[in-house]
Amino acid sequence: MQLVDDIDALPAEKMSKVLAIIKSRIDPRVYGGGGANLDEIEINIEELDTATLRALQDFVNDVLGRTRSGMRSRRLILSLRW
Repeated sequence: MQLVDDIDALPAEKMSKVLAIIKSRIDPRVYGGGGANLDEIEINIEELDTATLRALQDFVNDVLGRTRSGMRSRRLILSLRW
């Protein structure tokens, strides 16, 4: 999936913004809530709504200097350290 590949290509310092975009748009029970100290969350990208996917895509495109591209099914795993 192009979006997942593009997220994987982001510099490490940009991953916190990816997580913030997702966390601001999904039910906190999915990732354990705002106070959870998680090193990794797993999200089925197919379950994200269109607005979240677009926000992710726009952010990634801004960072990588690309235009929007199509999406296919794949799981997205984000490993982040607070």
